[in-house]
Amino acid sequence: MSETTSVSGYRQVVAVLRGRIESSSYPPGSQLPTEVSLVEEFGVARDTVRRAIVALAEDGLVITTQDRGTYVCDDTDHAPIGTALCRQRFRW
Repeated sequence: MSETTSVSGYRQVVAVLRGRIESSSYPPGSQLPTEVSLVEEFGVARDTVRRAIVALAEDGLVITTQDRGTYVCDDTDHAPIGTALCRQRFRW
């Protein structure tokens, strides 16, 4: 986890993924790597990755659907109801 600071656990994963989303390394509409890939990359437990993804979804940055994966929401989706707007955008 070289991109992180001394923050612990899922917060490190959140910080790195948020940074990638905000810098457009993961542009709107793109799919995040799988949980397994993120576990390997960050060297954390799968529950830690899941908790990080939930935090990003609560902030309206991503949306996760069963069997489809996790996708980055558009910048215009960032609102108190960002997740609902993102769902509408992706028509899920």
